[in-house]
Amino acid sequence: MADASITRREFIERGAMVAALMSAGRLPLLGQGIVSAATPGPACVQPVTGYLGGFAPALAGRALGAEYTLAYDIVHWNRTDGKTWVTVNDVLGSLRIARSVSEEGPRYDVEQTMTYSGVENRLEAAILCNDDELNTLRRWRVKWSASAGGKPIPQVHLADHGYAGDGLCRLWPEQPFPVAGPLVSQWTILDLLARRAGERTDVCFRLLDDLSRLKEDQHLRYDGQEEIDCARGHVTLASFLQTGRGIHPRHYLVDDRGLPQLVTAAMMSWALRSVG
Repeated sequence: MADASITRREFIERGAMVAALMSAGRLPLLGQGIVSAATPGPACVQPVTGYLGGFAPALAGRALGAEYTLAYDIVHWNRTDGKTWVTVNDVLGSLRIARSVSEEGPRYDVEQTMTYSGVENRLEAAILCNDDELNTLRRWRVKWSASAGGKPIPQVHLADHGYAGDGLCRLWPEQPFPVAGPLVSQWTILDLLARRAGERTDVCFRLLDDLSRLKEDQHLRYDGQEEIDCARGHVTLASFLQTGRGIHPRHYLVDDRGLPQLVTAAMMSWALRSVG
């Protein structure tokens, strides 16, 4: 695996290059299933082919219940080798999603860290959801912070909260705005995949990305079985595809116990490290 050292400028520049690289065939249009004959593996794992050799899917003794903790590596697509078509990937950070159940409904505690140029960027969120199939958002608190050398950076310390209900969403202190249809986050949608998804899965929703950016017209559907090679050998995973406004197509690769082992997108992917 490549050196995880990356500057903010490099990160931004690489993000701007993604569309051009897709057009050139160096990074596939994941939702289209476009794969070169020389490309290793199915389209859904194209952003992480260089990472898969060391990836050992996390194991669970049983299917997930109502309460659990998922811990992921955050895997960054750096580039794709023009000869081998294998990606160069960096692990930039970690993601921890803990689900518990209270009298008010399902609760998610999220911790996410990513490091660029020696600066650790941290997101912490507490989310209360409705007890429905999609774990739709009810209310939440989120804060962002950064530190360098173990010392906080005061200029990068933000906090926000919001709520959703009765067809409205409010990101404090802004005025409420209408939201037509179910509203979810990228962290809470995993429960649908882990405990309720199957070959008939076909749902539509609105995505509140990072609890701060509304992305309309999201569609999640079953996309077939995929076979991949990884550190545990040859494995078969169920693939679910999310498409919609404001996102690159996302694939969720789920094992036979319902564990979302991989979440892949153009530049940032998640790889399951442990289950609790």
